[in-house]
Amino acid sequence: MQLSKRLATMLKIIDRKDVIADIGTDHGYMTIALLEMGLCDFVIATDINFGPLKKAKTNIALNGLEDKVDLRKGSGFLPLKKGEAQGAIIAGMGGHLIKQILQEGKDIYEALDFVVAQPVQNPEALRKFLYESGCEIIEEELCYEEGKYYEIIKFCYGKDGKAYDSIYYEIGLDLVKKAHPLIGDYINYKIKRNEAILRKLNNSSKATVARREEVLKNISELEGVLQCLPPLKTL
Repeated sequence: MQLSKRLATMLKIIDRKDVIADIGTDHGYMTIALLEMGLCDFVIATDINFGPLKKAKTNIALNGLEDKVDLRKGSGFLPLKKGEAQGAIIAGMGGHLIKQILQEGKDIYEALDFVVAQPVQNPEALRKFLYESGCEIIEEELCYEEGKYYEIIKFCYGKDGKAYDSIYYEIGLDLVKKAHPLIGDYINYKIKRNEAILRKLNNSSKATVARREEVLKNISELEGVLQCLPPLKTL
């Protein structure tokens, strides 16, 4: 089974556990990969819709893994009981939805050793929530696939909970600290995107002026992070 680059990158930072929960399993590809790579002995795979669960069941059966997976219908962590799993993965959802899933399943996710999340958009909203709710971001990864950057965040509850400058909601601090090979390109991409927004803010209304100041501040902070990086090769 050929996984996308973003899903394969997620697997690189998953710790081996007896049971891992695959939240929003969709077609069950990550569930299958977790078992085939020996990252766990059993997976609890959840999805809010019957359609994806039916597809996941078919794919899991084709790989002969039926006895190692429990498929459950429901939202986020709600189909799980506290302590059933030691780790979890959440992929293919926006940062705001992942935040909502964590809030709804607070008691369950806080008992886990780790969660690996891959927000497809608004990673800054997820990071802000994590930092403000007493979580530690353990490790971060970044990949580029089909013209888009994907951020991957591994975290746990109650280990750190420190507050950081808000620029590190947008740019993962771990990615900066370890000078990830893609971080320079990613920051430049974000700067260019902000510059494009700036060019469209061309009237003098109060709201526009405030927005221009916000975007200019963001560009300045991104450039400041970029200047602190060692020279990086462009991939």
